[in-house]
Parts: sequence; C-alpha cells; structure tokens
Amino acid sequence: MTYQGKTYQMQVFILYCRTNGYTFVLYIRKKETILSEPLKQLLDDFKENIIFRFMKKQLDLEEVPYCTPKDIEILSRELKKRKLDYHKAQYLRSVACDLIKSDSSVMQKKGACILNRIIVQFADEEYIIMTCHLILGEYYRSVLDYENAINQFEIVMNYNHSNGNYGGLGMGSPELSIALTILVLKHVEDYDYAKKLLNEVDSRTLFIKQHRELYTLMVDALNGKISPDAVCSYYKNNFSN
Repeated sequence: MTYQGKTYQMQVFILYCRTNGYTFVLYIRKKETILSEPLKQLLDDFKENIIFRFMKKQLDLEEVPYCTPKDIEILSRELKKRKLDYHKAQYLRSVACDLIKSDSSVMQKKGACILNRIIVQFADEEYIIMTCHLILGEYYRSVLDYENAINQFEIVMNYNHSNGNYGGLGMGSPELSIALTILVLKHVEDYDYAKKLLNEVDSRTLFIKQHRELYTLMVDALNGKISPDAVCSYYKNNFSN
C-alpha cells in the first residue's frame, strides 16, 4: 500500500469489511510482525474506523428463556461451525423461524426469545436484525399482542425511512404489516393511522400480486366497504405458512 508517497507491504489479511461506518476487520498474519512507523501512523489516522478482532462472537444461550441444556448444546455446536457473525445470526434466525411455526406455544416463545437475543447480540448485522423485527411482529400479532407487534413493525419502518429504503427487505412493506395488524386485531381507534400509512406505501412494494390485492382489501376495509374479516381471510389463505 502507498502512504505519504512511499509503498509499504502489509502483513495482514482482510477477513471481513462492511461499508456501513467504513469498518474493516483485519487479521495480523504474523504475531511477530513489526509495523513500521509510517504504517503505525496510518493505522492511528484511522483508529476510529479500523478494528482489530477475531470473529468469535457467541450467543449467550444460557440467557435465552425456554432454552434447555440440550438446546444449548445443539445450538452451541452449530454456532462453532460458523465463523462470521452474519452466518451465526442467519442460522439462529432460521432455527427461531422453525420454532415460531410450530404448533406448540412453548416452542413459539422459545423462537421469539432467540430472535430477541439475536437483535441484542448481533446488532451490527442490520439486515438480519430488521428481518428479525418483522418476524417478531408477525409472531406478536398471531398471539394478539398488539403493542409489541406494532412496535416491531415501526422499528423496520423507521429504519427504512432513515436509510432511504422503500420496501420491507423482501418481506413486504412494514406499513402494510402495521395496517394489517390494526385491522386483524380490530383496533378501530387506530384506523386513521392505518389509512395514513397505506397512503404512504411506495408503489414499488406492491409489485407482487398478493400484496396489491391485500392492499386494496385493506383500503376497502378501512373505508367501511368490506368487513375486516375479509382481509383476515385473504391474508390467512395467501400469506400464512
């Protein structure tokens, strides 16, 4: 690399880098490597943006409610096979989704707890985190927990707005999810909020036929043209796994 007009050979491997915040993760190839003064100065210049660390983060499974010792043993073994935080979080999200889809309320709660733990412990993995919020919103709506469901969807909506995203990370618009929650759980007092959100939905999120049809049904239900039950029925038949 070149610094202050001179070229230096760096004994490092770049294992991982993220554009968000210009964070680079570096691994020193040889522990005995002695950095030249110009290189030390270069690293000092970027000390707030360069992080030296190994990707060894593990989930504190002991702190996850409903996780049995057997669960911890299995999940810990699988996590050790995955080196990057993204892949660890991705695996745990998949496990949590399977648990939430089960017919057992205890398994569903376990899945929700794992998702919440992912959000806390893998905060740098923004895409994974936002999908976890969306899945949690769906879960809370299914157990009639209105406040938590709305909160999860609003987190994603606000994230999209602050980052210039128009959609819902490939899972539909969070605005649609909020309006659907208001209708399904029949919170009539929030109908105006739902109408406002539907008016703000970006048309690009409605390229999927089922999303367009759901959007139309929700608008009709909020305006009293059809029953909210019709929206619930359509959603159950077209979106529920």
